[in-house]
Amino acid sequence: GRSIVFSADTAFFPPLADFAKGADILVHEAMLEEGIERLVAKTGNGARLREHLLASHSFAEEAGRIASDAGVNRLVLNHLIPADHAAIGEADWIAAVRKTWAGDLTIARDGLVVGLEHDPEKWEPVFGKIMLQQ
Repeated sequence: GRSIVFSADTAFFPPLADFAKGADILVHEAMLEEGIERLVAKTGNGARLREHLLASHSFAEEAGRIASDAGVNRLVLNHLIPADHAAIGEADWIAAVRKTWAGDLTIARDGLVVGLEHDPEKWEPVFGKIMLQQ
């Protein structure tokens, strides 16, 4: 069969690798350490926000570690934190996750529909029918 494993907001949880073992696709939320500090600097409740983020989200490198340990075919990073900082782009996400994941990778954006086709070029944004959101 075919399988997609979706990991919502969660701190780094190594047992997830056993659950996702051999999946076709692992969808995992991710954050960037430097992005947290930039996000915290913009808000009025910085210390509380930092504590929440660290307790309930995974770094991109950690998502990559789960994908590697699970031996999945493709990792899709979604629910990116921060998602909208002008100084952080797709290259930053790729660089972070490549520290621990060398396999197929998709950096999700709003509207991305992920299918079980082997060709991610067939994955495209379909607004109005959003399957994965940040």
